[in-house]
Amino acid sequence: MFYPLIWIALHTPVLLFLGYKWFWLKDERAELRSRWPEVMQLLIRINIGFGLIVLADLLITEILTPILLA
Repeated sequence: MFYPLIWIALHTPVLLFLGYKWFWLKDERAELRSRWPEVMQLLIRINIGFGLIVLADLLITEILTPILLA
């Protein structure tokens, strides 16, 4: 049940770091640095998507399964 939560908790900092390293440090040009808010917004949307998947998984495993098996 908690495996998706653990996965998200472990991989979100990794995704943020890789986004930082790829988009911020790869090139020193100002236009690439100006894309950083877009990258952060994308990573936050991905994280919210994973959160919704975890909530759906939680709903199915903890609420619907006992109802269907009863």
